[in-house]
Amino acid sequence: MSNPDAILLVGHGTRDARGAAEFLELARRLGERFDATPVCPCFLELAEPTIAEAIAVAVAKGARRIVVAPVLLFAAGHSKQDIPAAVDAAIQRTARGRGERIEWLQTDALECHPKLLELSAERFSEAIATAPLANDDVCLVLVGRGSHDAEATAAMRRIGTLRAEMSGVSRSETAFIAMAEPKYPDVLRAAGERGHARIVVQPHLLFEGELVTKLRTDVAEFRRLFPATDWRVAGHLGPDTLLVDAVESLCCAAIAGAL
Repeated sequence: MSNPDAILLVGHGTRDARGAAEFLELARRLGERFDATPVCPCFLELAEPTIAEAIAVAVAKGARRIVVAPVLLFAAGHSKQDIPAAVDAAIQRTARGRGERIEWLQTDALECHPKLLELSAERFSEAIATAPLANDDVCLVLVGRGSHDAEATAAMRRIGTLRAEMSGVSRSETAFIAMAEPKYPDVLRAAGERGHARIVVQPHLLFEGELVTKLRTDVAEFRRLFPATDWRVAGHLGPDTLLVDAVESLCCAAIAGAL
């Protein structure tokens, strides 16, 4: 593929207006990096525009070479099956109607990208900035969404290990919201019972939404149960410049690999 005519930025999709707005802000900021190539935001599910709608618009504007950039933390089912299938189906429908050949390629998931790790470390630092404490009795609990995909789960555990090294905490745990073990309520309870001076609960989630809100609510309950511990909830990743850097890097790598 030569240089692309469009970048299809694909989000998972959410019914939460805050999360959708953050994704669209990421698209806007990425568009500033690729000023000569349109960045077309869309969603796999739960929100609009859909992948099919975004592809139809891009092709109608002349795109024949498309980079599909899923904004996903891990290469699991959505990245490996759902998004490629949706893109293939949309392009076949569009190309059939126009009698034209449309090329596309897909970028890698974010996974352990250095910029993502840097952003995660920044969120941890922000959570403790108001009350510095020696890290010799700080437990970091990194909470991921969870997946049935073994490779995605292993990647989340690698991120937990790397993040612990970066932040220099005395103990770290990786926990999940669903589909993988251990679940975060069990991990938080065990951490509270150990009596750490501070527990930092960090959602490894891209955008605001129900999962982030529920995590904050649950931590408030553990704060009530274990009042001697300083409980902190770090912010989610969000449409930060470092996330834009990571997505831009993955797009450029995919384009360079196809030239």
